[in-house]
Amino acid sequence: MVTFISWFLYNSFMNLNLKRLIKNYGGNWIAFNEDSSKVIASGKKAQKVYDEAKKKGSDIPKLYKVPNKYLPYIGN
Repeated sequence: MVTFISWFLYNSFMNLNLKRLIKNYGGNWIAFNEDSSKVIASGKKAQKVYDEAKKKGSDIPKLYKVPNKYLPYIGN
């Protein structure tokens, strides 16, 4: 089941250049700014990325685990 949050994050994320994100942040956690247009924090541990994003002024940081390589998803 797809929740609104997962749908929103997926669509926000896909508006960014996925291949660029994989090249720069593959295997790491990233946090987006409020409109999901810029990465404001990154790292290996989600909690550290979350804390760094909070310090940079994000009220509710949007975290995403960047895959190591690009693999298209086909399914429901």
